[in-house]
Amino acid sequence: MKKIPSLLAVLTLSLALATRLSAAPGFRPVLQGARISGVSVSARSSDGILLATATGSSIMIWRAADGVLLNSILEHRNEVIGMGFLPGRPVLVSADRGGIVVEYDLAADALVKSSRSSA
Repeated sequence: MKKIPSLLAVLTLSLALATRLSAAPGFRPVLQGARISGVSVSARSSDGILLATATGSSIMIWRAADGVLLNSILEHRNEVIGMGFLPGRPVLVSADRGGIVVEYDLAADALVKSSRSSA
């Protein structure tokens, strides 16, 4: 059974990564003082290689080791409120405040599916 990280562990990792990313050349810092600004949601791939962050309706995919921006996903029209990587696959699933769920294949750099949530 996989251990699910606590919210505190995820936030601690996000803060540590944001601090590291802010020192990367050409990176626009996401830290202001002691808080993350602008990032509303984040997710880490199961292998720890990728980090996804959402600001408003935009999603950015970062290489966690060095903070290099790999991709931007602009498939949402409303604020992204949740997202996660499918285990063992380079697919990010995200949902926005308008009820749209997007499935995006990062390896193919292509939209897999976009649908309205029934919930």
